[in-house]
Amino acid sequence: MMRNTKLKVHFVRDDTNETVYQTDGAWVLAVTDEAATVNNIASAKAAAIALVDGKDFKHVAIKSSSTFVEQTIDPVRATTNKLGNFSFYKESGKDLKVIMSQRTGRIRTCGISGDYYNYERCS
Repeated sequence: MMRNTKLKVHFVRDDTNETVYQTDGAWVLAVTDEAATVNNIASAKAAAIALVDGKDFKHVAIKSSSTFVEQTIDPVRATTNKLGNFSFYKESGKDLKVIMSQRTGRIRTCGISGDYYNYERCS
């Protein structure tokens, strides 16, 4: 998205259990303008420029690190304002982690405790 404005990425659940694995699909991952106020799923959907709705992924468990529930993305370098990650799995014990580098903006996915789903183990 080339908008030349700061964007925010929000991981939202209405019950605020973003840091605990959930499999009910009651979450959204929304990209919004920096100024958007997001405090529940409805406000995230209303403000979203791009949206991933957990209803489409009910059999995938997902959680966010506490620092990654809301991230600001710099418009020039695509870097984040905080360190953090998302973790998810389809089969328990085969957790993947999505990590965004604060310094380079690089996004990578790796297996937390092994090689899973064609992703290498995190190093």
